[in-house]
Amino acid sequence: MADFDTKTVLDAVEILKGLKTLLADNPNPYLPVYSALGGAFVGAIATFFPNYMIERLKTQRERKSLTLAIYAEIKATLELMRLRSYVEDAKNLITKLREGVIPPTTYQIIFPDGYCIVYKNNISKIGILDPNLQIHIVQFYQLLEGVIQDVKPGGLLNSKPSGVDIFESVLAVTEQMIEHGSMIIKKIENLYGLHTGPVK
Repeated sequence: MADFDTKTVLDAVEILKGLKTLLADNPNPYLPVYSALGGAFVGAIATFFPNYMIERLKTQRERKSLTLAIYAEIKATLELMRLRSYVEDAKNLITKLREGVIPPTTYQIIFPDGYCIVYKNNISKIGILDPNLQIHIVQFYQLLEGVIQDVKPGGLLNSKPSGVDIFESVLAVTEQMIEHGSMIIKKIENLYGLHTGPVK
């Protein structure tokens, strides 16, 4: 970036030299004023564009870095849910409750305190992300937080035995959250040409 700044300043100097030559050959008394204004304009442009480019590149790097961090966090969350069969367990419980095989029951999952750390630490920066991602990302994390509140100790599904209706309600929220997460993963993979394989 330093080379770019030096070149711009040198170009501005050459323009001012050209203006000086014109002034020497022309008796117009207003040309010094035009020259001064031209020099100020060229100087302002020479200062503005390097700063603009630096800020633009910084924002692009920050956008990509945050997008990929959120991508990794969402993908890991969905993969963990798949490996631990949370959805399948809930569906099995619903089937047993519906068929009367078991009475109203409880369901509990322990979550560590540091879950969703990328999102929580960068929530004020969501506005720099691609507009097509922002809404889905916020919706994903809000739905995820709702599910966590329902299944954590003292939550809706374990504060007292629950019947089929409550389990179905929590499952519906979970499936909607997974849908948003899968959509976000696909959008980011398309945006940055990632090929890490789909979440099964």
